[in-house]
Amino acid sequence: ESLRLTIESLRAQLDEQIKLNTEQTTRFIEERRNIQEQHSMRVKADAETISSLTKQVNDLHATLCNQTRDYLALQGSSAIILRRAKEETEIARDSARKSHEDIDKMRSYAKQTIKAAELAAIESNESV
Repeated sequence: ESLRLTIESLRAQLDEQIKLNTEQTTRFIEERRNIQEQHSMRVKADAETISSLTKQVNDLHATLCNQTRDYLALQGSSAIILRRAKEETEIARDSARKSHEDIDKMRSYAKQTIKAAELAAIESNESV
């Protein structure tokens, strides 16, 4: 009889232990499922963030390329305009120098002509 009571007591303890272990296992499984769900949501959120940031980087890269191309084109155009302006300035300086030389030659010629006319007038007055 005492052996039967001991066996029943041990069976009851074993059943209780099995029940507790089953409940604990169920809680662990539920906790694992929750952790996996959270991880899955975090991975999805991270993927969306990465996708958004990648799009921003690509947009910025395209903008940078366009702005660089425009800058280089503008820089090339301004270099051409500057070179042409220097050439035109040099041509204008040469033209101004030549004009001054021509004016000096004309003054010299005018002075010579006036002297010759004065000499001719003096000679003509002396011969009269």
